[in-house]
Amino acid sequence: MRNFYTSKTTLTHAIAWVIYCAFYILAYENRYPNIYISPVYYVLFFPLLMMVVYTSALYLYPKFLQNRKIVWLVLSLGVFLLIFIGIRYVIVYEILPYLSIGSPKEFTHQELRQSSIHLFFLHAGYGLVIYAFRREKERAVLKENNLLLQVEKAQLEAEKAQIETQQLQTELAMLKSQFNPHLLYNTLNYFYGKIFKLDENLAEHMIKLSDILRYSLEGQPETKVALDNEITYLRSFIELYKLRFGEKAFIDFQVIGHTKYHKIVPLVLISFVENAFKYGDYSQPTHPIRIQLQVSQTQILFRIHNLKRKHITATQQVLSTGLGQENARRRLELICPGEYELTIDNQTDFYTIHLTLQTTIPVLAAQNVSVGGLG
Repeated sequence: MRNFYTSKTTLTHAIAWVIYCAFYILAYENRYPNIYISPVYYVLFFPLLMMVVYTSALYLYPKFLQNRKIVWLVLSLGVFLLIFIGIRYVIVYEILPYLSIGSPKEFTHQELRQSSIHLFFLHAGYGLVIYAFRREKERAVLKENNLLLQVEKAQLEAEKAQIETQQLQTELAMLKSQFNPHLLYNTLNYFYGKIFKLDENLAEHMIKLSDILRYSLEGQPETKVALDNEITYLRSFIELYKLRFGEKAFIDFQVIGHTKYHKIVPLVLISFVENAFKYGDYSQPTHPIRIQLQVSQTQILFRIHNLKRKHITATQQVLSTGLGQENARRRLELICPGEYELTIDNQTDFYTIHLTLQTTIPVLAAQNVSVGGLG
């Protein structure tokens, strides 16, 4: 048994044996008051009893009983009993007469065997008590250690989760910073003040651009935002693009369904719209850039389809790293993993993106939407 021979355990057992031996001697002398018992007998006899207790407690029971080898345990105890009786025979009939002491009582062979069997199983029982106590103590220690390990594991997992959260927040901030032109936002405010008196219409469009940048700067990249805000953001962006190219830009933007109450990952849709404007051909009235947002109570379906531009400059080819779309995919994976499906159909002349987002709205909100639909 592990950790048996500690100073505290040894002292406890020593005290217990002193008390036990004193009680045994007093009981024996009270039973046989006229018989002189030499101390030599006790010196030889009590170690024999201790051998029975500790051999069974520390070897036989752990080796056989703990492993449920009952047959081997019975055989081992039987062999040990024979050894015990043999040693008592030697003490009583050989050693004590040799020392001219004599046995404390004239035992017959039958009495010696009967008393030996009784003493053996009595002290083997004491060994069983010690074994059971030690096993229970080991179980308690093991349980406590397992509990401590679970607590440590939970703490490590909590720390790991906190670190991962911090890493995700940092990564989200970095992804967002690739799109947020802080310097341009501040510069536009300065230009607005200078241009307003010269061209009020241009100044108003500059404010619109400033609002677009403000939305991207002040958004919360780690949470979802109202879908209506994203739609307003997309409309403003498209209007600015139409302002730039006028009648040469053919863009069809449709929103189908009730958008109220829905939330979406911010600044994802704009990445795909920017890509379409950058590499698509929006000059053909028969093939405009088609942007469609279809909303139901459980899904948001976003589709953007554009004709590919035939001639792309060398600079655009170099800058075409796909970073915007990759950022959008990464943001979706970080904020709503498993709740979206993104497919890209890259054909020879056309480029189409399908994005499906799983969404839910509160029950009361759904009821309001249904009532509004009936009206």
